[in-house]
Amino acid sequence: LTGIQLADRISVPTQRTMTDAGQMHVPCKFARTGSQLYTAGQLGLPNVDASKVVTVLRDEATVFDSASMESFRSAPVTIGHPKDADGKPIAVTAENAKELQVGMLEGMPTRDEDTLGGTLILTTDEAIKAIEDDQELSAGYVCDIEEIDGKYYQRNIRANHIAIVNKGRAGSSCRISDEADAVRLADDHPEPMRWDFMNDEAYENAMKCWHLVEANEYAGSTDANGK
Repeated sequence: LTGIQLADRISVPTQRTMTDAGQMHVPCKFARTGSQLYTAGQLGLPNVDASKVVTVLRDEATVFDSASMESFRSAPVTIGHPKDADGKPIAVTAENAKELQVGMLEGMPTRDEDTLGGTLILTTDEAIKAIEDDQELSAGYVCDIEEIDGKYYQRNIRANHIAIVNKGRAGSSCRISDEADAVRLADDHPEPMRWDFMNDEAYENAMKCWHLVEANEYAGSTDANGK
């Protein structure tokens, strides 16, 4: 499976500084290795019950792959994961960045043990207030899903943005990171995005699963230790 849209979260640390120009510099972590819980429907897995909870592994080779890390270079920062007028997730592009972007990652991300991090440069009052309100970070990205011996792995992570959100999937070590919109959806319950590769059945399964999870609030997020 290719081009799956996913998002992860991590809590934001408190070592922040303000510049004379009014910008806030925020050290942060926004992705980590380990396992995440999703549903088969959200992943678009064929011939699998859409409501089945699936563990997806993200290993060091994938998270710290040079192309993956390069895709996070100077990634735009947004308030929440962007959506269109119909509530469907959208990517940050040159055409909509003026309306959506509230900051950026300063240059290339760096590795810190099992996490990926860097420094965010926040340039709007809205973004600064969100961080001061103890929000978290959620990396918005696409990836491929590879099945090996019945286990699922993320591959080829390609970042689009880093969102400031209410809760994160990567755990408290990544506060200002991945939004918990897989098995446990974020507070605003974003619908699954329909990507070009998804057929009608896969998208319908994703939507069914979205409604199921919204109703049951399955607690599938992990803590900073991956537990």
